[in-house]
Amino acid sequence: MQIHEPSSELTFLSFNQTNNCLVAGTKHGYSLWRTNPFEHCASGFNDHKIFIVEMFYSTSLIAIVCDSVDRDHDRKILYLFNTKIEQVICLLRFSEDIQAVRFNQQYLIVMLKTNIVIYTLEKIEAVCTLDIYFNRRGGIPTDVPANQTGRIALCPQRTLLAYPCDTTTGNIYLVTLRDVKSTEVVEGGDNYGSYKIIEAHDHPVAALAFTNDGSWLATASTRGTTIRIWDTHSRQQIMELKRSKIGKTAAVHSLSFSEDGSMLVVSSTSKTIHIFAVMGERKSEKSIACIYLDDEGITETYHISAFNADSNVIQVAFADGNYLHYRLPPPGASSRKCERCLEHSLLDRR
Repeated sequence: MQIHEPSSELTFLSFNQTNNCLVAGTKHGYSLWRTNPFEHCASGFNDHKIFIVEMFYSTSLIAIVCDSVDRDHDRKILYLFNTKIEQVICLLRFSEDIQAVRFNQQYLIVMLKTNIVIYTLEKIEAVCTLDIYFNRRGGIPTDVPANQTGRIALCPQRTLLAYPCDTTTGNIYLVTLRDVKSTEVVEGGDNYGSYKIIEAHDHPVAALAFTNDGSWLATASTRGTTIRIWDTHSRQQIMELKRSKIGKTAAVHSLSFSEDGSMLVVSSTSKTIHIFAVMGERKSEKSIACIYLDDEGITETYHISAFNADSNVIQVAFADGNYLHYRLPPPGASSRKCERCLEHSLLDRR
């Protein structure tokens, strides 16, 4: 998540694919932590303001977009950096600003303003470039959102990619990329994959997230009042989750499924973080638990959340540098309120 808050030392926050590591960009480099137990592991690029930093699972490989000597290329260079040996192992240059970066075991995905470039991770070889806004007529759109970090999702365990078709509707492009280890061509596609559309929302897409196995895709629009879950095979809607009882809009910062895909946590600009049960006995369109930031005295609006290794614990990273754990109430509890059970500072590296 890119942080647009001038007073914040932090500029970017992201969990890795398994949510057991947290990486943060600051105005003076990056920092990386393990989350269970909480432990600072690495930092670097100390003379650079970080715009994007993403981690490859629990390895020493991270992707960094930062400022440079030539301001015209600040957001156009991607550094693949090894934190163990503290060296840049690959540098990729682009003609457009980098908006987001995603990893899975086979691919490196780089989202630019109007295109997505797909690399095989093994050789860092570009195999395909996709036009994001292919639905738009009359050339390149001029109203592309400045912050697209959450508007692209790559499945951790399958070669599934999702991103918006255009800037005016909530249509989503669902791409099944070819397995790089297979010589077979994906049915109904070309040499790189098959492409289908999900008509997810009436308003533009704000956030996307896959379950680990890629069976489901969660989507949110710029209104943020409802979260929808889709079957990625049939492209049929499975559930519609009500984030707001009164239809109050909010910008969704992050969507994150639990490891088994049974729950979803939603962070937004509202003062409530919602946890939904999407499978099992507690399954409901209404949230089963909430983190009430007002009750905690927290006014920070920029934050991301994810499930910890313990699926009963939600971890939340805030732009002001706070990192908190909240425990879900037990089934049948009279209150939906999650209780704080741990707190650390992301600005304290000790």
